[in-house]
Amino acid sequence: MAHARISTNRPDGSQYDIYSSGDLAAFELREDAIVYAENWAKQWLDARFG
Repeated sequence: MAHARISTNRPDGSQYDIYSSGDLAAFELREDAIVYAENWAKQWLDARFG
């Protein structure tokens, strides 16, 4: 299952989630799920932050 987690660091260095995708799609190969999740996250960021 592909998932994406978009996070950032606070000024003190601690991390927090901006968005967690939940289940995106199922894949037989882990590598395919990673590529899909990375592309999904890039599109999500582009749509919101240009």
